[in-house]
Amino acid sequence: MRKFLIYVLFIAGSSWALSSVIAWSFETLFLAKTESQVNYKLSRFYDFNDDVLFLGSSRAEQSFMVDTIFKGDHAYNYGLVGTGNWLWPKLLEDAVANDKPELILINVDPDSLDHGTEWNMSYYLDVPHHSTVFSALKFTTRRRIRFFPFKYFGQYIELFRTGIKQWKNSTSYDNKGTNISIKPPNPASFFNQDMAKDSVLLCKEDDLQILSEILLKNNQDMVVFIKLPSYQEKGYKIFFNQLEHRLEGVAFTYFLDYTGELSNKSNWNDHLHLNLDGATKFSKMLRRDLQLAADSNLIHIPSSVQFHSFN
Repeated sequence: MRKFLIYVLFIAGSSWALSSVIAWSFETLFLAKTESQVNYKLSRFYDFNDDVLFLGSSRAEQSFMVDTIFKGDHAYNYGLVGTGNWLWPKLLEDAVANDKPELILINVDPDSLDHGTEWNMSYYLDVPHHSTVFSALKFTTRRRIRFFPFKYFGQYIELFRTGIKQWKNSTSYDNKGTNISIKPPNPASFFNQDMAKDSVLLCKEDDLQILSEILLKNNQDMVVFIKLPSYQEKGYKIFFNQLEHRLEGVAFTYFLDYTGELSNKSNWNDHLHLNLDGATKFSKMLRRDLQLAADSNLIHIPSSVQFHSFN
């Protein structure tokens, strides 16, 4: 019996050690710091090397075309699918605290898309443990990331498979964090337009208070809140009214509202996400408005950042 227990423990211990080594080797050799890696964006974010940060959900990821707005390599799109309004306030708090002047542009989603959940745990594998984002994760998520990384080996295989698929597949525009499908849209995706109602946007009093406290600590980062358009939206812009009123007099904040823009269906992949043509048009509008605001001293731009010239 004793020998049997020793064998069982030996096999279990060896399996644990081998799994850990394989998982670590797989991540180090195949997935370290590649954009096909799901956790790449947040790993890059916490390097704090970029001067322009685009934050938000899939709407940000599929709307902000970085190279259409800015020159050089100092800007990156950190929009992440499925994060709604849950993630960006936490990233904003960490960015404000990093003692580096930045231009931060934030897409704020309709309340109907504010999942309030950890959409994909793999996003957070490399998030620093002292960060606001890590502290806000569920205890079970923090425990798995901190103590049991080998459990993610199966997910690494899936990420590698997805990366190979993306490498072979030319059905999307993928550049500096922006990812936009160039496949023809599915007509059925336009039938859920009620989700695009922007009548309630981050209007919970607790959320507004937390956001106000974050921005009151800010003395160098320029934060621009952007209300992206939606296809045939029916909103009353309560968010912008409430948030702008709450932040009245708070330095380094600015608001840009694109309600009703790009109303032609040819600009959309679905009722919430622009296609490549629509994103190009929107990014040119955003570039124009940011440059006008900068020229009027309504916003300040880091010295290393330059706008693309108008065509």
